[in-house]
Amino acid sequence: MIKKFLQILSGLALGILGGIAILVGFIYFNRARLLEWAKAELRRQFSAELTFQEIRLSGLRTLPYLALEVIDLSLCTARGESLFVAARAFLYLNFWEALIEEKYRIWALRLEAPTLWIRYDRYGRTPWSRLFNSTKDSAETSWVLERLEVRGGRLIYEDKALRVQAQLRVKAMEAHWAYRAGQWEVIGQVVGEVQSFSYRGTLWLTQKPFTLRGPLVYEGGWLLTQRLEGRVGGLKADLEGGIQIEADPPRVSLRLREVALDWDEMRTWWPQQPPELQDMPLKLTVAGEIVGLAGRGRLPRLKLKGNALLTKSFSTRGYNIEQLYVSGGIKWDFDYPAFSRLEIDSLWLIGGIGDTLRAQGVYTFAKTQGQATLQGSVRLEALRVWSVPYADSIAGRLQATLHCTYTEGRWQVQGQGILTDAYLPRLYVAKGYFSLSPECLFVREATIRYADLTLNVAHLSLCPYLAFQDSTYRGPVEVEGRIHCPFLPLEAFLAPAPTSESPAPLPPLQGRLHLTVDTLRWRQNFYGPAEIVAEKDSLGWRFPRFSLQGLGRGSLQGRGAYHPESWEIAGLFQGLQLEALHAELPELDTLFPLLPHLQGRVSGELEAFIPLHRGAPRWSSARAQLALRLENFVVVESPYTYELFALVPLTDFRRIVVGDVTARLSLAEGVVRLDTTWLQANRWRMRIAGAHTLRGEIAYDLLVEVPRVLLDKSMARVKDLVEETEGDRLRLAIYVGGTTQQPRFRGRLASRATPPSPSPATPTRRKAARELPVQEE
Repeated sequence: MIKKFLQILSGLALGILGGIAILVGFIYFNRARLLEWAKAELRRQFSAELTFQEIRLSGLRTLPYLALEVIDLSLCTARGESLFVAARAFLYLNFWEALIEEKYRIWALRLEAPTLWIRYDRYGRTPWSRLFNSTKDSAETSWVLERLEVRGGRLIYEDKALRVQAQLRVKAMEAHWAYRAGQWEVIGQVVGEVQSFSYRGTLWLTQKPFTLRGPLVYEGGWLLTQRLEGRVGGLKADLEGGIQIEADPPRVSLRLREVALDWDEMRTWWPQQPPELQDMPLKLTVAGEIVGLAGRGRLPRLKLKGNALLTKSFSTRGYNIEQLYVSGGIKWDFDYPAFSRLEIDSLWLIGGIGDTLRAQGVYTFAKTQGQATLQGSVRLEALRVWSVPYADSIAGRLQATLHCTYTEGRWQVQGQGILTDAYLPRLYVAKGYFSLSPECLFVREATIRYADLTLNVAHLSLCPYLAFQDSTYRGPVEVEGRIHCPFLPLEAFLAPAPTSESPAPLPPLQGRLHLTVDTLRWRQNFYGPAEIVAEKDSLGWRFPRFSLQGLGRGSLQGRGAYHPESWEIAGLFQGLQLEALHAELPELDTLFPLLPHLQGRVSGELEAFIPLHRGAPRWSSARAQLALRLENFVVVESPYTYELFALVPLTDFRRIVVGDVTARLSLAEGVVRLDTTWLQANRWRMRIAGAHTLRGEIAYDLLVEVPRVLLDKSMARVKDLVEETEGDRLRLAIYVGGTTQQPRFRGRLASRATPPSPSPATPTRRKAARELPVQEE
């Protein structure tokens, strides 16, 4: 038995050796035919242009496997579009199965510097759908790949329908493939880099490393996994689910578990990320899914849900955060970009000194738009953490409910709140209620201190209020409101505000303000109350109504307008004391040289146009009309009365009580003109008309009627005049010329009949018909 068994084994061994010898001889003597057979089989599997520079067939050292080396392999469509290229491809084929069973089991495939293109046109078509020729059932397939190695490869993806482009660089790829009865499994890993990913013309990712490792099982048309570990940049996740690769287009259904973020690497995803987030001790819990079609212009949807919890108190820039909780998620849908967004379902923060903040919001990626709702009570100092403009110089507490909208790179805010004990640049707000629309800021019931001013704001609106922070804004800012100021030092209010070396231009103001003042100080004088209604447009300021009590111990009201080139004023004044006007407004002495020597109260009406030059009045070009009503008018002793009554020697002229007088004056071309005016004191009266210039030149005509009994008859000259004149009254015509400093008086006798009213004289030299000597002191 043993001898027979050994004979059988010897025969079997000899048979195997003989078969191997025959196979070796066949390969050795038929290498050219085998090469042609390999080329024909490759072209038979693809309906595309498959080209290569050379195919090398190995010798006997790799038996029973056939080793093929393909140099410069290229797979193109009929139109010449590249689908796959490789510098070198090494393929190890089980030659026995290929020869006897017509199954092509690839024991190993190694690719050097390959590039794979996956393209979809705008109709969702891809040349890969027409690339492979029809083959048998997958259980009887003639291709099985047991091991794959890739070195230095690239994957280029382009979808014109979705406007998606991506490039991946594969540094290394190793995989083990096993096929059993229509089912195959893959275990391996890929290490590479996402060189670029752009969507709708916007670059989203660039130079982000990625890793993919884990098992895959192909069964029933699905490529399944129970734990596939993937990592892109600082994002790491485990995936489970599968891809239905036999569907057209393939369908993806993957769940993401144990998602983790590496803040150091995630900072490269968000260049504007505040540096404080880098060291923030957060605990993240994230899960999600990738569901949808992939291919033919379709990409699957991504959903992530999670929360972040602060594990311990955290301090940044001196601001302490005690508690922080954030819950939200990301939805990404390539088919419907409007639904791709970041959602913050809830944000809760406790920090600082009694600061609380609740928020929720959503940001739509495709539209670059966002919305958020915030509610809480915070100190304004907390804004310094986020580098808000002027935050270093503000303090106070804000309680507010705000709804924020982000669009076109700008935030719009609306809501309402209360500001208390707030220190802002040059402002202190004791308390104020405010509300915001997307364009306007409304303030009411606010007490504000500006420099030395205290303002009680009944209501105030600014539209658009963000113009003061936007240096590119060129439109006007509408202002409207009602403000009460208990005490207003006008000098400080009109003083220019301090500016920096390179001040940013402020936007032009327009609108309407109603200002009331209890006490107004000007040049150490106190007035009030005062009321001003001011309207601002592109041309200047208009004052439809203003009133002031206390000026000259009287009142003033009217309207006006201010432009950079002029003032326009129209007003009524009542009960102004002439002595007070001289003390409070010494500038009036230039217009009315006799003002320092007058007493009484004046009322009237004024209309004036005053041009400006560099902010100063140009009186030489000013125009004005003035109607006066004088009460208890008194002319006190002055050089003018000395000169006048040297010609008319009355018994008493030191204090002339005139009583009530009406007069009209005008100003034009630097000349003040007085219309004919009658003055009456006791039993004598005087008619006066004429003009004087702002340079002090005077020219006035006077007609004086004096009862004889009032004349000082002790003077011989007076006695002669009385004898020459008939009647009980003496009439003298007097001309006053020269200057206000050195007036010249000349007089003559007038006829008994009252002459017609003389026209206003002009300040030129005149020659009297009969001059009376001027009495020398």
